[in-house]
Amino acid sequence: MREGREWLGKFLAFPQATEGTARRAFALDVAGGLTLCQGDYAAARPLQEESLALYRGLDDRRGVGYALIHLGHTARGQGDDVEARHLYEESLEVFRQLDIKGDIAHSLANLGNVAVDAGDYATARALIAEGLAIYREAGNVWAMVHMIGNTAGVAACLGQPERALRLAGAAAAQREAKSVPLALDLRARLERLLTPARQALDEDARAAAWAEGRSMTLEEAVAYALEEPRTNSPATAPA
Repeated sequence: MREGREWLGKFLAFPQATEGTARRAFALDVAGGLTLCQGDYAAARPLQEESLALYRGLDDRRGVGYALIHLGHTARGQGDDVEARHLYEESLEVFRQLDIKGDIAHSLANLGNVAVDAGDYATARALIAEGLAIYREAGNVWAMVHMIGNTAGVAACLGQPERALRLAGAAAAQREAKSVPLALDLRARLERLLTPARQALDEDARAAAWAEGRSMTLEEAVAYALEEPRTNSPATAPA
């Protein structure tokens, strides 16, 4: 990854990579993303902000939408979920205007994660369900599997332990069957959100719920995730 940043730095120094071009906007966005992945949020932000400004100047609305998402990731990394939510909301508005379904779902997923961290679990469930429905319509298997996992985390926060572990088991089985990897940070986040569900059940109940989820087909898991669950008292998600 460091080599990638160095290559991009050299590219941006070339006279051909002039300010105001789509090529420079893209390169800055990629450089910002690589820097973000290394956890250097302070260095990522100016790269992403310049990329966003260039995309706006080019009237590249899809580029604007994704630059907003990437800047939102940096805001979250810096602990500013309020700014992140505003950035994700703006990206969602852009993508709704463009009517790009997959991009709409992407923004919905990001907003759902912010809502989870804010403790607004009902809103999180609605956002994630809307995104999952879009991905189902598009047949995006990779995204559906991830959204099932997101729904599991929300169910745990809503005090629905059996449902949470069924969904988590279904997502785990589908990741294995469809070769859909889960990044280490996302795996750690899901495990943290599932902690209350695991603690609420005894060993036999945990195993049964997990096995029930693993036995579901992808279509069954998506349908189950989209069901309106019975309302329970929200659990307290671990910090």
